[in-house]
Formats: sequence, structure tokens, C-alpha cells
Amino acid sequence: MTKSQTKHDKEARRILSQLSRKGKIDFAALDERARQLKADKQNGLAAALYRGWLQRNPGHAMAANAWFWLGTLLSKEKDHAGARDAFIAARDIHLRVANPSPEQRLDLLKLHYGIGQELEALDKKLEALEEWRWVIKYGNAAYADERDAMIRTLNIMGKVLKDIKQPQSAIKSLSASLLLDPKQPKAIQAMLDVRQQSCQWPIDAPLNDIEFDWKTAPLSVFQVLNLSDDPEIQLNFARAMYSTWPEAALPPQCYNHEKIRIGYASSDLNDHPVCRLVVELFELHDKDRFEIYAFDWTKDSKSALRQRVIDACGDHFIRIDDLDDFEAAQLINENEIDVLFDLHGATGNCRPAIFGHRPAPIQIAYLGLPATSGQPGIDYVLCDRFLIPEEYAPHYSEKPLYMPDVFQASDRQRTNDPIPSRAECGLPEEGFVFCCLNNDHKYTPAMLDAWARILKRTPGSVLVLSVGTPLAEENLKREGAARDIEDRLVFSRRMPRIDQYLSRFAVCDLFLDTFPFNAGTTANDALWMGLPLLTLCGRSFAARMGGALLTAAGLDELITHSLADYEDLAVELAQNPERYQRLRARSGELRANSVLFDMPRFVRNLENILTEQVRQRQTT
Repeated sequence: MTKSQTKHDKEARRILSQLSRKGKIDFAALDERARQLKADKQNGLAAALYRGWLQRNPGHAMAANAWFWLGTLLSKEKDHAGARDAFIAARDIHLRVANPSPEQRLDLLKLHYGIGQELEALDKKLEALEEWRWVIKYGNAAYADERDAMIRTLNIMGKVLKDIKQPQSAIKSLSASLLLDPKQPKAIQAMLDVRQQSCQWPIDAPLNDIEFDWKTAPLSVFQVLNLSDDPEIQLNFARAMYSTWPEAALPPQCYNHEKIRIGYASSDLNDHPVCRLVVELFELHDKDRFEIYAFDWTKDSKSALRQRVIDACGDHFIRIDDLDDFEAAQLINENEIDVLFDLHGATGNCRPAIFGHRPAPIQIAYLGLPATSGQPGIDYVLCDRFLIPEEYAPHYSEKPLYMPDVFQASDRQRTNDPIPSRAECGLPEEGFVFCCLNNDHKYTPAMLDAWARILKRTPGSVLVLSVGTPLAEENLKREGAARDIEDRLVFSRRMPRIDQYLSRFAVCDLFLDTFPFNAGTTANDALWMGLPLLTLCGRSFAARMGGALLTAAGLDELITHSLADYEDLAVELAQNPERYQRLRARSGELRANSVLFDMPRFVRNLENILTEQVRQRQTT
């Protein structure tokens, strides 16, 4: 028991003595006092009050209510084990009722839902799913309140099933929810997202008589990156996410620190593509001129990559997962950060309201979302002139902040396992090996059509595709069969270690980029391993990432601007060994002689830009 718990228990005993009348404590009086404490944000003391009352009145008629409120308070205090046990105690009381009233039935459904939530928070997702399945099995959709409980349960089941790589079951749960109530924007978004990640095309196919259209569906801008390279369409979707937004609570200020303070905010500071790009940036910042802060709400991990970030920040690695958005913004503001980077955008676990409160005078979007954020409070997007040409800048809610060479940071400390043989990768000994090792949500019917034509024009060739789930592989096999290329596809599951994943690039001959959502970190990894990358360039940030990297690498002949040119160049490289070998040799020299991987130069350029931005801010 912690000191605060001991203090709370002592104070709770005093309050209970005050409430006692002839040795008894009226529950209504107890509940009123506990609610007052909750209103004053004294959740710990309110929980101790319920706990003390239950110890004195275990068989009271209102015990189930007390256990429920105790569980709710413990959940808010992130005591998930205690909250689970409290909800279980309340549930067990309800289960002993022979003929429960409609209200008691609903309470029972809510308790199973709550137990599941706490189990999920304890990372016991399979146990959580069993609790939620009870709600679906015994809930009666004929009653409005129970139907609402079932819908809420089906939606959270869909999220968790997606997280544990059971997309077919996730789609089933979300579909069941939408059949109960088709007017659920978040459920629609979630179902189309799982379809997209599972290559279940078209992603907006009807569900029974429920019609979808991605152009009007409540998609996130991240989902739209796979569907259109029109930056204006992307801006409209991005802005729709912030149609109602509070006024900034923390007015921007200017500071005159001896060292400029740079903050990076993220929940991806672990084995995540963004962290793999920025980790050496953290390390190479000039600590004599800059103080580097990380404001982190990453689910804790013990990875070497995360430790490198922690070491690079020293005393300024600050966890904010226990703070709400305004409290986190206040903390950032109190640290007088001059420049704050949002490494998220509208991606998983993002917290845009932190930036909406304006905790720093200069706020910059970087890497997490390869698109405009549409987000109030973000001043700039860090980019290069290939990535966002000036004619496309009006389609961004942020002002472009141009790097002179390339927008993307890199990590030169990447290592790879020994290069495996073709046989070890399930590849034929002879023939040209195309690959696309992107996330499978980036695959589209149009790209698979193009790849099919390339394979048919290149005898003996195969295409390696990375897949994240058996469902994605099953769907791609079916789509491949429809295009008569099923025997030319080789599927590669995600590698558990980065070193192992990197080594697979060297076995392939040419990386075929996706469109309209190009490879980002994956393209960087391919070029790092000396694998040529063929890209199709469009108009949006996501559709120009491959071209930006190839420009920095001095391989702009691998940038195409039409699907026909993309296909022709892929076939030409596969059938012209001399040209291909020259290209492969140049790709193999990139680590040593390309600005793409010159991280000291990248960091100097970035620091000069940030210094100038701070100076301008101080003088205006």
C-alpha cells in the first residue's frame, strides 16, 4: 500500500465516523460525500470511502452500487486490477438475483463491458473478449438501452480484434454493430480501415443494404492516402476532423534561452517506423546549442531503439501518458519549449488537442502523417521542394518549411543479418525478383493490375509481397488468381526483428513502389540496403515520398509520372541486365556518397532552419 493510499484510508475512516449514526452509515449520505470528493478531483479519497464502507457492510442491498462506483474510480486512477476486481464483485452480486429487473440486466451488461475494459488495459485481451462476448450473447437488441450496450461492445471488440491481428473477426463485429445502427461514423471508419488493411476490395462495398462511398464516408485523412493523390481532397478530409475545435488555452510566448529548446511529442518512440527514422536525429543534435526534450506517451517497451532516444534526451525524456491533453500542454508550456514537433498527425494514439492548446510558439508537423494535418495550432510542415512543390502548398493547412536536400531523417546505425539465399526466402533460383514490402493497406486493385502486366511481360519473374495477416494473404491470392498471376506471387510475413527484415531487401532485384501512397520508411530501408526503388509520382505528399528520396539519392531516372511509364521502366530494367547492373551498383554506393544518408548534414540544416525560425519569432 502506498503512502497516499494509507493517508486516504485514514481520512476515509474519519469521514465514515462522521457519517455514522448509531453504528450505521446511510448509503445515500456516503454516496453524496463521495460524489463531492469526485467533483473536487479527490478520486483516491472517494475510492477509499467506498472501500471502507464495503468492509463494514459487505451484505448491504447497495453493495453492488458501491462496488461499481469503486471500480469506476479505480479505473480513472489507472488501478486496472483493482477496478477489475471491484466490477467482478458487483457482477457476482447481480448474478445471484433470480429474476433481475430490466435495470439490473442492463447493469450486468455494463459490468461485463467494464470488466473487459480493465482486462484490456491489463493486456489480457483474450480474456476481455470473453467478457464482451457475454454481452453480445445475453443482450437483447429489442430493448434500446441493451442495444446501445451491445453496439458499444461490438465496436470495442472490433478494435481489439484488429489489434491482435484477427481482421476477419474484427470485420464481423463491426458489421454486426452497423447492422444494429448504420449511422455510426466511427464504426464505418473502423470497418473500412480493417477492410483496407486486409486488401478486401473494394473497401466501400455495401454491407447488406447499407451503402458506403469512400468519398463521402467519415474516413481519416490517413485512410484517404491510399485512395487519392489529390491534395485538395486530402485537405478537405483532414479539416473535417477539426470542424469544431476549442480556442487555444495557452497563448504563444517567446523565450530567450541560452540554448534553443526543441520538443518532440509522440507515442511511437519504440520499434516504430517513425522512431527508426528520427533516432539518430535525437543523438546528433548539437547539445551545446540545443536542449532536446521528448514528450512521450508510448506504451513502454524495452527496445534498444527506445533506449537510444532516452539516452539522447537525458533528463528531458518526459512521460505524459498519465496527463490529460490540457495538463500535457501545460507541462510542455512550463518547460518553455521554443519549437515543438508533432511526430504523429492523425495516426494511431495521436493527441492533437495538445497542440491545439498552443503550448509552444512554433509547432511543426513531421513524419507521422504524410499529408496535411488540417489541424489548428500546427504552423509548419517540414518537407523539401520535391515533396511539396510551391504550386501545391495552398492545399496544406501548414506552411511548408523547406529542407535544402531531403525531408526525411535516417539512421546510419541500422544493421542487417547475413543475406539469406533465394531458397531460404522461398524464391526461384533463376528469374527477376520484383518486390513490394510496403504495408498491405497500401496495395490497391490498380497497382495489382499494373504488377500483373509487368509480370506477364517479364517471363520467369516473381513478385514478393509483404503481408501482415493471413486474411490479407488470402485476399491477395484470390485477386492474383483473378489476374492469372497466382503462381507468380510470393508472400513474405512481417519479420520479428529489423535486422532480419533488412536482409530480405538484398535478395530482391527491384522494389516496385505503391501509388498513391508511396513507401516512406520502407523506401529508405530499401535504398539503405542498395535495392533500386521504382516509384510512381503524383501530386500529394504521400504520392511524392519515393520521388523525394530518389532525388536526394541521385536516382531520379527511377521516378515515373504515369502508370504506363512505370510499367515500361520496370520491364526494361528486368530485361536489360547491363542497365540494371549499373543502377544496382550506384544504389550500393548510396550509404557512402549520398545526401540521403548524410545525417550530420541533415541535422545541421535542420538546426539552422529552426534557429532562424526562433530568431524571426523573437523579432516580430
